[in-house]
Amino acid sequence: MLVESTQFCPTGWSLCQKIRRLLHLEWEVKVCHTYREANLCVDALAKLGCSFGSTLICYESCPSQISHLFLADVVGISIPRLILV
Repeated sequence: MLVESTQFCPTGWSLCQKIRRLLHLEWEVKVCHTYREANLCVDALAKLGCSFGSTLICYESCPSQISHLFLADVVGISIPRLILV
């Protein structure tokens, strides 16, 4: 959806338009997809951020809500993604 405007998704259309404008600026951008299972801390932080609305929160240490995910990441525990074919 970011590269070609042929696909149409009404819920994400305005966001895709904004991202496309940023991609066309004078800089080199590489967009890579990562499954949420590959970075559970980021996924949990995004969900946590949605609950705060537009308030900016900066953490000086790992939030207690994701400390177990961070510890699992540090020790190398991973959760495989199951794909049905």
